[in-house]
Amino acid sequence: MQAPKRLKVFYRHVPVLYLPRSRMDGNDGIWDQTRITIAAELRGRELADTFLHEVLHAIRDTFGHERAKDEDAVQFHATAITTFWSDNPSALRWWAKLISRD
Repeated sequence: MQAPKRLKVFYRHVPVLYLPRSRMDGNDGIWDQTRITIAAELRGRELADTFLHEVLHAIRDTFGHERAKDEDAVQFHATAITTFWSDNPSALRWWAKLISRD
């Protein structure tokens, strides 16, 4: 399955870019209020965690809840949710089917 290149975050359409980490000041992911950028080198669980981390920033920002001190909360939730789904793949498939528009 191909990684998403665009997301809908409530009313916003958010592009998702995958760039070399060297072009991202060494960061794994960046939310800059207009787009999500992910280090192209990431794979597997690290990619999943970083992707979710940046999506949570986009969601919080869209609702006006983004603050610099929220970084710890975003990191905690991204890692916790990624770990939960990784440890419970059948639950993820079940849940994804519940919310599917198909």
